[in-house]
Parts: sequence; C-alpha cells; structure tokens
Amino acid sequence: MEKNNVDIVTLIEQMNDKYGFSDIKLTKEILNFKLSCCLEELSETMNAANVDHDADGVVDGLVDLCIFALGILYNADVDIRHAFSTVMKANMKKVRGTKPTRPNSGGIDLVKPEGWTPPSHLDNLGQFKGIFK
Repeated sequence: MEKNNVDIVTLIEQMNDKYGFSDIKLTKEILNFKLSCCLEELSETMNAANVDHDADGVVDGLVDLCIFALGILYNADVDIRHAFSTVMKANMKKVRGTKPTRPNSGGIDLVKPEGWTPPSHLDNLGQFKGIFK
C-alpha cells in the first residue's frame, strides 16, 4: 500500500470551506445535531463490525467518525492541532493496563497513574466558550 502523507486537518478545512460549513455559526442545536450524526456513524460502524463482518465498512465508518469530530472542532474555531497535541501529551503520561471500569479489556487500556494531570483546553475553546457559558 502506498503511503499518503495528507494533512487531515487541511482536508477538513477544505471540505468545510467547499460546502460552506465554515460560514455557519455553531449553536447548541447544530452541535447536538452533529453529535447525533456521530452516534449514527458509530452505530453503523458497530453494525459493520458485529453484524455484517465488513472490514471495509469498519474502516469507512471510523474515518467518517473522525471527519465528523474534526469538523465539529473546526466549525467551533478550535485549533485542532493544538487540542490534539494537548491530549496526546497527557495520554503519553498514562500507563498501559486495565481500567477498573473496564476489567474485560485484557490490558489494552491507558490508565491514569497516581498524580496524572488531565489536559486542559481552556485556552482553546473556540465557540464552545459562548455555547457553554
């Protein structure tokens, strides 16, 4: 398989600009609609995995979930790269193990060690700051 070094955030920006989504002010109602679309995509992906046993459908569904999630962040004027970096820095301080709330994971969870600090996005809330006053 050929490697494709695309910048996912740039593709999200291009798609939103092409379809005029960038011009729509994000409201609580629009946010809830988009989040419900994420649930629909997740349900379709789980169906592809567990009912249809469709590997192509699973890949497509997971990518669609990413597109919806990144699109919401983009439409909310959140700096996606900064948000990802913030979360990944915190995640890299976790340890691999089994979370008490998911004892059947087989040790493939990331667990917060003693003294772990959660990421903060207070400097990068975009329009969410106005939506959630």
